[in-house]
Amino acid sequence: MGIPDEGLLHFAHPCYTVAISVLAFTLVLVERLAQWSMTQASNSLGVKLQQEIVLMKREAARLNTPATFSQSAKLERLVASKEKELAATQSATGTAKWRGQLAKYARTGQTVLAVLAGILLWGQAVAQLPDQLGWPMTWALAWPHAKRFAMHGCISAPVFSLLCVRACRAILQSALPAHVVAGSLKPPAAARTPLRQRQD
Repeated sequence: MGIPDEGLLHFAHPCYTVAISVLAFTLVLVERLAQWSMTQASNSLGVKLQQEIVLMKREAARLNTPATFSQSAKLERLVASKEKELAATQSATGTAKWRGQLAKYARTGQTVLAVLAGILLWGQAVAQLPDQLGWPMTWALAWPHAKRFAMHGCISAPVFSLLCVRACRAILQSALPAHVVAGSLKPPAAARTPLRQRQD
């Protein structure tokens, strides 16, 4: 198939628009879930241990008086034990490594999708906005065919692909829990409970 005539306005088949949208959503979803899974696998216990160590150190410092020195020393020994456990947990990152690679590949795939869409649909618009709706971004939305597309309010394939990625991120942010979207894991409630309350 040859390159479309520069004097005409060509639109890609709607199936291409649907395919770009579905692929963009899939890549963003895979990236987010892989990030969350990686963090959960490597840091769920680590977050809990870190918070316990901080609380124990504070309690040990508070009890570091002649009257309660034995309790402080006991807590310090427990802190040393927890720090060893934390070091072992942080070094065991092999199970989460492939999830990080998957998230990296998904991010790269989002860029590749935009490039391939631009090559395969070169010279074809994939969407058209109503008059003045895209102003003042009409030239940016029409890149790299701004001279032909901008005056018609058309969106080029690579720009449409990037817009789909941004839209999918916004959709996931509103539909999924915040810590899943951010790729982090909230510490469990037990880890946020003050040490003295748990000891009681």
